[in-house]
Amino acid sequence: MLQIFEVVNNFNDACHKEIDLGLDFDEGTKPQRIDCGDSTKIHAQMCTFHSRIYLASQSPRYRDSLKQIGVSFELLLLRTDPRREIAKDEAPHTSESTSDYLEHLCCTKAIAGRSAWISRGLRPFPVLAADSVIDLDGTLIGKPRDQKESADILRKLSGRQHQLTSAVAVAFRDHVVFRLTTTIVTFATLNEERINFYVNGNEGRDRVGAYAIEGLGGAFVKRIEGSHSALFGLPLFETVELLADLGWPV
Repeated sequence: MLQIFEVVNNFNDACHKEIDLGLDFDEGTKPQRIDCGDSTKIHAQMCTFHSRIYLASQSPRYRDSLKQIGVSFELLLLRTDPRREIAKDEAPHTSESTSDYLEHLCCTKAIAGRSAWISRGLRPFPVLAADSVIDLDGTLIGKPRDQKESADILRKLSGRQHQLTSAVAVAFRDHVVFRLTTTIVTFATLNEERINFYVNGNEGRDRVGAYAIEGLGGAFVKRIEGSHSALFGLPLFETVELLADLGWPV
């Protein structure tokens, strides 16, 4: 049975539950509770962590984040693997909450990565996957598909607050562990000239919310409440704490 552990923010309680990822689960198994305060239990169930991990992402920002905290990793590319059987639908569904969307997306990516190293006969390292989404008045906003959508997203964010929720998941053997964190971002008011100039530069074309805070898009942000690192790449605090809870020497 695939077991998924949600490590909640206070580290004193963890919810062990089954999540429908379109994969095979044992029927009739009652979820159990695990005390996250006893890290030896989670470490024992996750088996022995190795000296490195697989990163199931091509994002250079995620690579930079792992280098920043001293985690050795190998890239595990999923999109280009013809044997990959798990299809990722990364478009948010209107009926999904932010946490449900990211939980499903990140755990699916991590599980796909685990399946990939098994099918390719690679060394058995844990697989880390991550993703983010913006919640604006209950509407989930991801990456823009083109310049028109980029401009539309920036118009919606202009002069308002939005929530950026980031998730990190790690899969190894029969287990997936994940963390969520939310950052509140206050945007400046943007006129059409400023929006069009930014969109034409293509800086935010592959970024959630259509802006890159480390570039020109940083001038759009008036205030940040929460994880600053989540706006640049991986949420570092949550990533380190997650790995540490699993016995990683960080």
